[in-house]
Amino acid sequence: VLDKYVFRDIRRKDIAPMALDIDKLDEKHTGRLVRIGPVSIDPESVGGTWAVGGEAGQKPATGVVRFYDGHAGFIDVVTSGYADFARAPVPPGEVWLTGILLYGKLNGGSERFGLRIRSLDDVEIY
Repeated sequence: VLDKYVFRDIRRKDIAPMALDIDKLDEKHTGRLVRIGPVSIDPESVGGTWAVGGEAGQKPATGVVRFYDGHAGFIDVVTSGYADFARAPVPPGEVWLTGILLYGKLNGGSERFGLRIRSLDDVEIY
């Protein structure tokens, strides 16, 4: 049945992310690929990793890293402990982030926006 309606093409088309400022985020953008920046890591998280990877018998755990836009806005990057970059260090300084925009209760807190990056390629040093 799918062959009747779904057609494959040999050309690959990359999806361009929607560029947004943190103060322009809206629930209608959730589930979309977005690019946000420049943003800087929360000073308390400098030197940390994206998530807790499963090393030395430790169970992988989701990590949440907060980035600020230099004004009053922030976005939390949510990373699975099973991501291949979970144990990679979060870069200091300003970066541009590309990922899938989330909205909801993140890390047991209040409802807010979050971002799920796909790989470290989604983090561009500014």
